[in-house]
Amino acid sequence: MALSLAFRSSLWLLPVAERQTIGALAELLDHLQLRIARAGDESGRSLQAEGLRHAEWCRRLLTAPESAAEQRWSAAIVAAGIPPAYLTEIMEGAALELARRGHRDWRQWEQWSYKRRGVPLLGLARALGVKDPRDLAAVTKLSQGLHLREILRNMQADLNAGYVHFPIATLGEYGVTTEMLQARKNTVETTALAVAMWDRATALIVKADAGLEGKISPSAARWVRGWRAAGARRIGLGDLFTKEPSGSPFASFLAFVNAAMNR
Repeated sequence: MALSLAFRSSLWLLPVAERQTIGALAELLDHLQLRIARAGDESGRSLQAEGLRHAEWCRRLLTAPESAAEQRWSAAIVAAGIPPAYLTEIMEGAALELARRGHRDWRQWEQWSYKRRGVPLLGLARALGVKDPRDLAAVTKLSQGLHLREILRNMQADLNAGYVHFPIATLGEYGVTTEMLQARKNTVETTALAVAMWDRATALIVKADAGLEGKISPSAARWVRGWRAAGARRIGLGDLFTKEPSGSPFASFLAFVNAAMNR
């Protein structure tokens, strides 16, 4: 519940309608993360069957929500103008990761990253007033940069769990094999790969940040500025903003959301 907990301390800064929408979306994103975690723990179940169950839950959430929480989430989705496909794409991204099939090239990696990390940030961006397709594309690029940095930081743990998240074609370009990564030895090749991936992530973040400045509603901008310190302290991520090369408050906010959802 990291995201909804972080938001709870500062939602009063928003007008009532936006407060209800953002609060409900934070709850929904936390709930989806729990569903993903349960899917990962139930290794005996078919990923395809889990996807079908999730798709049915999404259909019911949008057409006939049952609990009070589901009614709040459904209303927030409509109020924010969030495409219904986002709900199923989040689980599809998780299923691709759990399958451990790897990615052939950057195009396939970007499709996975969009579903795994991009969709949650796009949903919040829409709720905060980002509507122009070009600005939403910038949010997607920012999410890719943040995701790539996350992969680099968590590489050892991912390797222990059997994941290699870099595209197979890119490994080949640098003369790196999965066996070399699993051996946990720094070589000229693996170092060159890591440096290139960090530079790629930085370029994505910086370019996207320039496109996001001033793209959210005035009330959302006030909330983002007022929320940063209180929200960061509440869940123990107060130094995140000094680590990410994101100049605008909104881009830094999305970086925080990405970290809070995937701690």
